[in-house]
Amino acid sequence: MKDVLLVQETASQLKACTSQLARFEEGLSAADPIEDAPKLPPQISFKVFQTLNSRANDVPKENFEADDFLGLAAEYAEHAGAARDYAKLAKMGRVGENGSEEVAVFYAKKAAEEAKETEK
Repeated sequence: MKDVLLVQETASQLKACTSQLARFEEGLSAADPIEDAPKLPPQISFKVFQTLNSRANDVPKENFEADDFLGLAAEYAEHAGAARDYAKLAKMGRVGENGSEEVAVFYAKKAAEEAKETEK
């Protein structure tokens, strides 16, 4: 049950983040921290999804088959990891001789795109 709650809470936090993508990007690319900018929730370990796989059910009205559960979990893991990596690069994008606002904005946009992909 703990794993189910973790997935539900993380999904809720991701939804809060992706419903404010512009503010999320702004928070990542800003020179100074923006306190109320949405942040990515901690990533769910793939092992959690493997544990939950046996509890997956078909949901016909959502066109979801239980056999697709681990495949979708792998896609989530890929996009969530990429979003996290791009978010780190956005923060580091202002540092060093090659750092600039443009670099930070570029990676913030990429992080937002990947975060949005976790919803699919």
